[in-house]
Amino acid sequence: MEPIDIAVEDLPLRQLRLCPECYLVTWLDDTGFQTRQGVPMKMGQPSEGWAAKPN
Repeated sequence: MEPIDIAVEDLPLRQLRLCPECYLVTWLDDTGFQTRQGVPMKMGQPSEGWAAKPN
């Protein structure tokens, strides 16, 4: 997992991380530990809905 260094005002995310091999995204927020399984996307092709789908 690789940390993602971002700062967004009023966004209560902490310890945002991405696994570039499996597209798993994890973070901490006010409700606890969260995970989402991302979907790989190819450049130049439109997405079908959200790139990250809830488990």
